[in-house]
Amino acid sequence: MKFAYLIMAHDNEQQLRLLLEALDHKENDIYLHLDKKSELKWMTFETQRACLNVYCKFSVYWGDISQTKCQIFLLNEATKSYHDYYHLISGHDFPIKAHEEILAFFKKNAGKQFIHFESKDYCMKETCRYYHVFAPLLSRCHDGYLKNIICLIEKIILDFQRNNDVKRELFCGANWYSITHDLAQEFCSKRNEVLKRVRWTISSDEYVLQTFFKSIATGKYVLFAETKEPNDYYSTAREIDWYRGTPYVWRSEDFDYLMKSDRMYARKFDLSVDSEILKQIGKVIGREN
Repeated sequence: MKFAYLIMAHDNEQQLRLLLEALDHKENDIYLHLDKKSELKWMTFETQRACLNVYCKFSVYWGDISQTKCQIFLLNEATKSYHDYYHLISGHDFPIKAHEEILAFFKKNAGKQFIHFESKDYCMKETCRYYHVFAPLLSRCHDGYLKNIICLIEKIILDFQRNNDVKRELFCGANWYSITHDLAQEFCSKRNEVLKRVRWTISSDEYVLQTFFKSIATGKYVLFAETKEPNDYYSTAREIDWYRGTPYVWRSEDFDYLMKSDRMYARKFDLSVDSEILKQIGKVIGREN
């Protein structure tokens, strides 16, 4: 199988190098975006076996449309060549299984889509159903006085929508995914349509693929698993803990738990919190010779 890893990174050079080393296999193509406003853009990254493509196109702001556009850009670049699966991860993610085990897992589940969906009730909350016109400005504004004015205008607009029962149907979930070539191609071909639908949302990157899948896609795609309960990321083959953090940062004491997990990847890791856990995992998952 052939994989494309789409990585968005903005900090922690050493940790990013460890991630690239863990993914450095001939079956992998890596599409790495370095945040235009971060110090990483001045650094050189290399791989020995994987084909590494590095971009520095966007200044990415959390919860902003720039994050969504960056993800779609990486996916569009990757679909120019055929890959069996496209895995969106961040610089704070890490594989927790050996490369051969990951290949075998996706081969066994070939054709299935690994996408997380929140419940219908969750998607009806105000951050989902209403238009947040000034959300992009809030994520970029550093002037306290101006931010207060923007918040006041935003409140007036939201009150108008509440009083007039304004709502739109969007679907949301975790932005991290593993999807097949057919789905990735169809999504990219209709990216402008779906971007219009999720415009003026907060964290549109958590709506764009889910809304496309439920509202626009042809319906021929099969999910690996349905999301059964809140904060369950089995459907993405990722180990993520939102109960103990936002999300929780895995530590050395979690090593045994992660090794027993049936997921392929985990997030979040941070060397400044625990510098040993990735070394422990690296020893177990090994490398190709």
